[in-house]
Amino acid sequence: NVMSAVCMLMMETDTWKGAQALLGSSQQNRDDGDTEAVWQEYDVKLLFLLKSFDVFLRAEDESILTYVGHFLVDPRFKSDNYFLQSFGPAAVRLVEWIWGAYAYVKKAKEIKKKYDGLRHIKAAIGRFHNSKESLFERANKYEERASGLREKVQKASRRKDRWQAKYDKLEELLMKCQEMVVQYTSDDEHELDEYEKMLQEEGEVKATVESVIELMLQELESENEDPDLEELGMREDGCTLTHMIDKQVQIGREKMFRLGDYKFAGGKLVVTKPINILELQAKLGQDLVEQINFMMNEYPKVVKWTMLDGTVITREQLVDCIRCRWSIKDEKEAINAAERQWQTVYPASKHTAFMAIQSRTNFIMSENAKEEARIWMERHPEDVKLTETWMAAEFQEDYHEDTARVALEMKDEKKDGPELQSMADVWCRLNRQAVLDELDHQNKERARAYQDEHPDETAKSVLMFRNLTGEEGLNEVDVANATAWISLNLGAVVEAEEAESLRLATEFVTKFGAEEDLPGAEKEEAEKEKEKEEGGEGGEEGKEGGLKTPEKKSPKKAIETEGTPDKDKKSTAREAVKLVMDVMASKEDRELAMAWANREENKEKFHLMQGQVNKELLHDDLVAGSNVKAALDNIKVWHQSLELRRTRLGLKTDKMREEEEIELEKERLAEEKRRAEEDERIRQEEEAERLREEEEEKERQKKGRKNRKPPAKKKKIARAPPVKKKEKPPEPEVTDEGVLKLMKDILQARVKIVNNCESRLDYNRKRLDMFEQRLDEVEFDKMYLEVSDRIRPSEAKVELHKQATLRRDRIKFLTQAIIDEKKIIEENEKILEEQRNIVFKETGEYPGSSAAGGEEWEQYYDEQYGVWAWYNNVTGEVQYE
Repeated sequence: NVMSAVCMLMMETDTWKGAQALLGSSQQNRDDGDTEAVWQEYDVKLLFLLKSFDVFLRAEDESILTYVGHFLVDPRFKSDNYFLQSFGPAAVRLVEWIWGAYAYVKKAKEIKKKYDGLRHIKAAIGRFHNSKESLFERANKYEERASGLREKVQKASRRKDRWQAKYDKLEELLMKCQEMVVQYTSDDEHELDEYEKMLQEEGEVKATVESVIELMLQELESENEDPDLEELGMREDGCTLTHMIDKQVQIGREKMFRLGDYKFAGGKLVVTKPINILELQAKLGQDLVEQINFMMNEYPKVVKWTMLDGTVITREQLVDCIRCRWSIKDEKEAINAAERQWQTVYPASKHTAFMAIQSRTNFIMSENAKEEARIWMERHPEDVKLTETWMAAEFQEDYHEDTARVALEMKDEKKDGPELQSMADVWCRLNRQAVLDELDHQNKERARAYQDEHPDETAKSVLMFRNLTGEEGLNEVDVANATAWISLNLGAVVEAEEAESLRLATEFVTKFGAEEDLPGAEKEEAEKEKEKEEGGEGGEEGKEGGLKTPEKKSPKKAIETEGTPDKDKKSTAREAVKLVMDVMASKEDRELAMAWANREENKEKFHLMQGQVNKELLHDDLVAGSNVKAALDNIKVWHQSLELRRTRLGLKTDKMREEEEIELEKERLAEEKRRAEEDERIRQEEEAERLREEEEEKERQKKGRKNRKPPAKKKKIARAPPVKKKEKPPEPEVTDEGVLKLMKDILQARVKIVNNCESRLDYNRKRLDMFEQRLDEVEFDKMYLEVSDRIRPSEAKVELHKQATLRRDRIKFLTQAIIDEKKIIEENEKILEEQRNIVFKETGEYPGSSAAGGEEWEQYYDEQYGVWAWYNNVTGEVQYE
């Protein structure tokens, strides 16, 4: 329980291996297959992970506090507990750390909202700094552009000054010319000449030029002003892209609710009649593109824009922004709708909070209503707190005697009603210390009761209650009392387990293992008994027969001996591995093997031997086909049992079916023979009739036309009626469970053979390609004809001979390996074709690799353990063959 709580707080896998990894070093975890330990260095992984302990990440997961909290109610989870202290200072420190971490996470959960607000403010500050830097960059770019424009303005100003000087000279010249003009008048009215007209219209031309310049300046000034927002249908504050996207999302969601059947329930959007949302969002994106192009005065078909900093914006990105805002809007409105719905159902403020709190334990309320209550409680923590205080006080007043005991009984009792159940639950939440004291008291009472019931060897009798699965059929009261006694007497239980483990391991070595693995006393006793038995039975023959005392081996030599690949040698580790892997072995023998393997001094030998046995089995399976042969033997045995059961039940056996097929084949051959004879007889009769007609025709031609008689009618040749084909009588439906199970097992075994054959073919074909490639490399390699220049001439000949011999041996080995692999492939293809045809005959489908585990299962080779395994693509589960 201590390590389970530590794993949960550290957000690691809650397994024994995960707990060992937390307390191990990086070197140990690398050896155990931890990929992260490859690039990390630490002495204790738990201390290393504490450097990056994110308390607010754990505060978000409510299951952590709930899971760890149910350990903390155990009275053993105290640093001053005697039995906890008996395990050493490390256990005490771990429990103190668990209490501190629990309080730390709980406090972090209370300030989580403030922390999130602070984090958002920091993020906003960061965004402000980023935008400030980007604005400075844009300002610098604008400054560079302005400096170039200033130079152009200066040049234009100088040109203007030159033209102004010319204009002034011309104007001065014009004034002189006007002074020289003679003013005259004529009495006769005549049409004005061109010069007179120019002088008359001089004032109008000047006014026209000034008006045109003024209009051009106004147009230039209007280019830097905002567009006509009213013409776009937008408010003045909606000119930003964010507001434009929000408006398109609002339009699309209104259309979604209008055309489809959408509603909010339980803080989620529930769909009854959906519409094509993706098509609608794409249409909104197109409308947004048109609005952007209209505002930027660009071509309407532009779908990609480049910002001043080089960033490229596309239409697809705008559609993604619409979808993101859409989902955020749905989530917010769903939460708001859940809050409004709960307040609508329970409008009174106090009643609203009371029913929301009651939803935690109300087994009648629907899940949607519970989710709405949870959302309401998250948004009204003050109301919930006041109501919980009132509920706890009311419960305390009603049950003022043994309140903790009554609350623990009522909070899980449904017959008292949801109201009392919720009040008891609230009281337990607010009075945690009293609840812990009551649980401690009840635990002691149960332990005392079990002690009184089993006064002798209590620790040994309690071992059967360890690691229960709930399917043993034991009395619940006995299980609860035993568990309580275990929690208060962990030291005695550990000692009893150690003694039992040693007894089982010794019994296993005595029954299955080698003598050198026996402990000292047991080993000497076994040797004496063996010598006594052999001496008593053999007499003098024992002396003359050369009976020798087994040679003693050092532990190191024993381990090396067990690690050798000699399969016939007696090895305790090999026997243990075989029993653990053999599902047909007895439960008692498997327990003995597991007890021996779990001993600390035997773990390394067991794991080394397990890897060696797995490699041997894999080689036997892929090269020698041991699994295929075993499956064929099983099919043979099952088929014999199936035939005997069919005979006993009066059903048709496979032998009877074969005899029927032989009879039907004989009848078919006899019918074909009769048909051939009948066809030959008809052919001969037709040929005789044709010859007779030809002779009659010749005779008529000789006698002449006068004596010619009409031709006789053709004789109709009778044919024998066809014999009806004898149909195979339908077989009665099989209903016997034993027959059906055997047929199913045989079919599954055949499918497994097909899959194993496919794996073997793939493996051996790769080996064949590898051997052929190596053979080609050896044959084309001419390095065996050369030697180093540093070798003496007298030794060069010997070296060349060695290289030629080595090359010849390699070619011989590779050639024989290729022949063996081709033989294995040919044999395997024959078995595969045969089994496939049998399965197709029975099921109508050809099996493949997916037949063993379904479409969701995928077979792969685990290089770490050296075995084939199946991986579930849905659940992530791995099963080894």
